[in-house]
Amino acid sequence: MVDFSKISKEEKTTHLFVSMHDVDEIRWLLDKAGISKEECYLEQWNMVLRHHVKAIKDISDEEREAEIDLIYGKEEAAYVKHTPAVLISHYNVKELIEALHDTLFGEGDADYNAFSKKRQSEIDADETK
Repeated sequence: MVDFSKISKEEKTTHLFVSMHDVDEIRWLLDKAGISKEECYLEQWNMVLRHHVKAIKDISDEEREAEIDLIYGKEEAAYVKHTPAVLISHYNVKELIEALHDTLFGEGDADYNAFSKKRQSEIDADETK
């Protein structure tokens, strides 16, 4: 499980672009860790733009795409750019990326692996209908 208490916090608001395809998993991790929506706001990019979230409302499409390229590299960046979401918090972005990556794409932990397996079986069941 992601131990958010081990991730440094910044004085200024930070943001991390992620793919909408990972939002359910990230929300599950945040909920499991007891992180409130006020502490770590996760939303689809288009919804953020509509609500004019002060912390990031001035980020242009070009800036967003450049940040995504820098963080994810070309191949993965295309995936994130297709359906971006944003995680707004005070967490150190580099440490947050590492923690999420280790849990979501690494070995993870028993709770997350069980959640992921259950979710995949639900998706598989829906696809066979």
